[in-house]
Amino acid sequence: MLKKLMKKFRLIECTVVEPSGERISSYKKLVEEEKDALHCVTFDWRQETIQEFCNVKADGLKKFNFVSAIHACYFIAKQDLNFHLNTIFGWTKGTILIMILGEDGFLSRLQKKFHGPAYAPKAFTYAKSITDSFRSLDISFETSALPCECDVTRCFESDSRDGKLLLDFLLQRVGCREDGPPELLKRVKEFVDSENISYTRSGRIYVEIPTQVIIGLGSKDSKT
Repeated sequence: MLKKLMKKFRLIECTVVEPSGERISSYKKLVEEEKDALHCVTFDWRQETIQEFCNVKADGLKKFNFVSAIHACYFIAKQDLNFHLNTIFGWTKGTILIMILGEDGFLSRLQKKFHGPAYAPKAFTYAKSITDSFRSLDISFETSALPCECDVTRCFESDSRDGKLLLDFLLQRVGCREDGPPELLKRVKEFVDSENISYTRSGRIYVEIPTQVIIGLGSKDSKT
């Protein structure tokens, strides 16, 4: 994305907000590998959640031209969405890009099926909550969908480490096989095999996990 923006802007100041120190380290490594290509980009690394950044960002800081929140809004409580999205729009004089899972994909249907303390620790915030919040804030936006298929075959192979990790990701719980209910894998397999959930190709099992792209364009009042 930065390389594409560099075609239009000769100087870019990029603030990265990420709560995981491990992820920040991996991002810095990627930047170092691409340092020649990203020579006109300066970085400000913030090891914070979006909520923490909302709380500490000084009003005097200059506004951003563009805010990218790719798969970054899942664990913002629904009752807090309006506040945080309104705050984020207060930072920018341009647009905001949000990429987030939709309600109709496999992952959301799986988590609705297997919810509660024995399964996923908490429900995700999905795309509809974001667009509902934009409407309540009178913020105009555009949406589109990016299709994505996921091979879940290895989830049901008992000796597959990749399958174990993928199952943990899908249910948002570490150690599903080791610590989850004994019937968990069987129930997930039955769910995946049910109608309109999965499809097979060349002996592999696939599910759809589409990503919703939401571009916030700012207050409707500001465009009149």
